[in-house]
Amino acid sequence: MVATYEAEVATLQRYLDALVAAPDAHARNAVALQAQQHLKATQTRRPHRRVDPHTLPFRVPDEKVRPPKETTQEFESALTPLPAKRAAAEVLPGLLTAAATLSATPTPDDLAPTEDVQLTDEIRALATALGNHPVQIFNWVYDHIEFLPTYGSVQGSYLTWLSKRGNACDTASLLVALLRAANIPARYVYGTVQMPIDQVITWVGAATP
Repeated sequence: MVATYEAEVATLQRYLDALVAAPDAHARNAVALQAQQHLKATQTRRPHRRVDPHTLPFRVPDEKVRPPKETTQEFESALTPLPAKRAAAEVLPGLLTAAATLSATPTPDDLAPTEDVQLTDEIRALATALGNHPVQIFNWVYDHIEFLPTYGSVQGSYLTWLSKRGNACDTASLLVALLRAANIPARYVYGTVQMPIDQVITWVGAATP
């Protein structure tokens, strides 16, 4: 590839030298035409593909607004089951477990690494630096991890630690990983919050600059 490039540069340089040395306009036009024909012969073009503006991979969302889930039952029914626990664009039923169904007694799984809860050397070192203290660990995650508005388990604990940002599932994965690295049993749970719409509007209005 390098040899082909160097040969092509040398050919174009010869055409430029011939243009400079041409005695008159007619000779210059003849050299320019030869150079143009050479360039056309060496350039490859991809075939034109018609683009449908309605099927672009990234586009302005349509006007269809998904209604909010207003009850615990509606939220649980919206969870999409997938074959295995893995990084996915959906919240998996096996990843998040309702608190009411959990035993109060920790199990070995509450200290074990998983595909999302990676107990890397960096995460173990951070837990140690924070004194393996649950409050210090929680405060560090709260203070250092920026919220990223995506959905589902996307990064896991290590990439969340590395990028210092993540969505709710990613942040939870990092928190669980730090707690488990500190030998503190930890697990995922989910819940629903219900509040009057007037209170929500008040909070949003207060947060808007």
